[in-house]
Amino acid sequence: MPKKNDFFTNLSIDEEKLKLIKFYCAERGETTEIEKDIAAIINNRIDTLYKKKVPKDVRHFLENKDKINSGKVNAERTTTPIEEREVITDGSERETI
Repeated sequence: MPKKNDFFTNLSIDEEKLKLIKFYCAERGETTEIEKDIAAIINNRIDTLYKKKVPKDVRHFLENKDKINSGKVNAERTTTPIEEREVITDGSERETI
């Protein structure tokens, strides 16, 4: 379950527009839970930014953190074998690993 953030308590919302939305929805017989609608829009945007800005490996780690902490993760090899390559150790000599 995601933690709540106090950031949104400081969010500035035009109360007059919010009241008018509620009024006209009620007048038309529409039911609306505007707060839930706004939360859904904000959470959708946060998810989009999260996927765009947070590296995939970090997201993978965070999404599996609970499994890692509980020991439920299978210890699978996720790396590929090291290929033979040359390494310059001091600028002049080359070492093959």
